[in-house]
Amino acid sequence: MHMLSLFPQFFDWSWYVPFFFRLFLAWYLFAAGWVLTKTKEQDQTPDTPLAWWILGILVMLLGGALLAGIWVQLIGIITFSLSVIAIYFRRKGASFTHEGKKFYLLLGLVALSLVFLGPGPFAVDLPL
Repeated sequence: MHMLSLFPQFFDWSWYVPFFFRLFLAWYLFAAGWVLTKTKEQDQTPDTPLAWWILGILVMLLGGALLAGIWVQLIGIITFSLSVIAIYFRRKGASFTHEGKKFYLLLGLVALSLVFLGPGPFAVDLPL
């Protein structure tokens, strides 16, 4: 049985799709964490800048672990949850969510796909 596809030879490269998703998500998490560490909010309490800095470091660590391919499914679940939270705060008009709701939805779907597809090649985690 043959599958009707415009480019069936591309199916040979489907193994690399989770790898590219992982790279994109790692890049975004690292960049978002970097922005959080540099955030100077008009804070209500003196501890707020430190809290943003710690959150930024944690998000950058998530990005670094994704880049290495460590605990990809767990980080996918965490990132999916963070994107749902970001969508909620975006709907409420929070100023610290920079991207739109559709971007956070796409980010969440990429993260959720890593939960089911696994880490792909070049990862410390074993492939599914």
